[in-house]
Amino acid sequence: MSALPAQIVELLAQQTELAKGLLEALQADKQSIIAHDTAALEQSNRHKEALVARLHAAERRRHDACLELARTLGLTPEDAVVARIAERLRAQGLGAQGQSLSDAADRLRAVILSLRELVAVSHGFLEQSILGIRGLIGLIATVRARDAGTYDATGRIAVDPSSAPIALRQEA
Repeated sequence: MSALPAQIVELLAQQTELAKGLLEALQADKQSIIAHDTAALEQSNRHKEALVARLHAAERRRHDACLELARTLGLTPEDAVVARIAERLRAQGLGAQGQSLSDAADRLRAVILSLRELVAVSHGFLEQSILGIRGLIGLIATVRARDAGTYDATGRIAVDPSSAPIALRQEA
């Protein structure tokens, strides 16, 4: 039984390193976006996809190991989570193994929290960018209109439906 807790700790450490790699890649993406480096962004996307695939594989292996250890400890499959397993290990006099499991899970949780915060900030940045683009499109539409635009009930400029649509880029 002592091999399973160590295996789970190792899998948690792998997941932590993979999540850190994902966090670093997302932070580097900011610089690529600012520099308008689409090639670097495409390369980063491939790298992030590989990291996520490896993260999911490690998660599946950890889940299977947790199920097996939970069965050994007399826990139900629903209780096959690291926190419950660590509690049971401590209750059975294996406090060091339980503590190492808890510590490894806490490290992973901290990195995932940082990842979520960065994604939330990136999401806000993206929303602001979209709003800015919509504003520019509205401005372009009023400049191109034959007559001055009027505001509709939503506060947007009403564009004449008979005018030609605006394209941001033309595909070849």
